Amino acid sequence: MKILQIVPHFSPCVGGLEKAVYDLTLQLKKRGHQVEVVTLNKCAKSGDELRAKEIIDGITVHRIPFKSFTYYAWAPKVMDFVKGFDLLHIHGIGFFSDYLVWKKGEHKKPIVISTHGGIFHTKKLWWLKKLYFNYWCKQHLRDITVIAVSENDKRLFSGISKKIELIENAIDYRKFSSVPRNVEQDTYLFVGRISRNKRVEKLIDVFIHVLKENPAAKLFIVGGDWEGLMDGLKEKISKNGVGENIFFMGKLSDSELDELRSRCEFFVSASRYEGFGISLVEAMASGIVPVVNDIAAFRHLVDDGRNGYIADYTFEKNVAKKLLSLSYEGGANYAELSAEAKNSAKKYSWENSIKSFEKVYEKVLKGA
Repeated sequence: MKILQIVPHFSPCVGGLEKAVYDLTLQLKKRGHQVEVVTLNKCAKSGDELRAKEIIDGITVHRIPFKSFTYYAWAPKVMDFVKGFDLLHIHGIGFFSDYLVWKKGEHKKPIVISTHGGIFHTKKLWWLKKLYFNYWCKQHLRDITVIAVSENDKRLFSGISKKIELIENAIDYRKFSSVPRNVEQDTYLFVGRISRNKRVEKLIDVFIHVLKENPAAKLFIVGGDWEGLMDGLKEKISKNGVGENIFFMGKLSDSELDELRSRCEFFVSASRYEGFGISLVEAMASGIVPVVNDIAAFRHLVDDGRNGYIADYTFEKNVAKKLLSLSYEGGANYAELSAEAKNSAKKYSWENSIKSFEKVYEKVLKGA
């Protein structure tokens, strides 16, 4: 098959969606498919223009200019690249899904859309998002095959599409599960964008309470500052005198992140919304025990008390008490939790998922 992956941002831009499309493309190429990527020519929140064409790890990437309307990127040049492909796989809803479905009569290419959490990551412009999703998308996408990346997305998108397929996000399980463990006690890891929906400030508040009882604890925060929040977070850390215990690591290479995963005892997240939780699954595959916020995406991945813990990060002191109690337990209980976390993550291996994508593609190409 000749497949064009269409995504707002791609490598070197960093994020869960970008990583998912990168991994999917590599896996498809390994199985003999011809796959290329079309994306915007700038990373989110960046003014730096990227090269118009580049080959990244064997993937041909085409980057196109766009007009930004803050929450909507107008990029009609995407139509210049659809010729010659059997199928278009669009990631996320927005301009690309709107435009290419609208132009379907012109380009005549079958379309598949992956959800990646939709547009409800934050409450900002909530009424407008609801209007767009429940009216425009419902009319626009009702006959388009939609791949939900999580059970939560499946429930959400079932209201606007008659053709829903569930293929949960996948990871390179062999890679993550082979990371050697050299755990340092009382070390906590967060991996994700520094954005409002991730609530890193809430994570810091929890950790401030932890440090009152356990001044040896360390929190590592990995990810880029997507919304200009870093100055405020650093000020909070400075005011509370915890700068020697909370570390902003920025964007790390795969090898650097693997090294950090090998050392960390717990994975933590106060995120208020996740489409799936790819960083959580990667951490679990590495044997890190999660203690994450009580949201639908995390509840689907973490069985409280068996392979990790669910905690309501709204109540900072309660979460801190939980983290403190776990740090003092140690021993066989931690080893058991770590093993269960690792085993649970195996379900999300690419070996299981890639065949599901191929089946959906074949079904769409047959017009089913």
